[in-house]
Amino acid sequence: MLYPYGGQIPAWQVVGAALVLALVSAVVLRGGRRHPYAPVGWLWYLGTLVPVIGLVQIGSQAYADRYTYVPLVGIFVALAWSVPSARCVGPFPPRRSAPRWQRCSASTRQSPGWRSGAGATA
Repeated sequence: MLYPYGGQIPAWQVVGAALVLALVSAVVLRGGRRHPYAPVGWLWYLGTLVPVIGLVQIGSQAYADRYTYVPLVGIFVALAWSVPSARCVGPFPPRRSAPRWQRCSASTRQSPGWRSGAGATA
């Protein structure tokens, strides 16, 4: 799909988008010590978003949504790396997720007994 260059973007939209990006960036960068994958994914997202939203022109279009998958790699990297840090601690989840919670609890209890290569048979 071709998005030709249009008219001016209202200033309130530009300011609002900049504030949202600044707020999300501040939150992600503040949590970077505890979750180092979050700033990596977020900065990948911001850096590769530049050609997609039209700040750098690629061709005759205003923006190129066909390249959207490239910035989303950063978001998916941050999400994928956050899975191991989601530990099995905290308050009990709602009743409908009890089987998942039970599996998580069981694996947490069993994991100290697991050894790499211990008792492995060929």
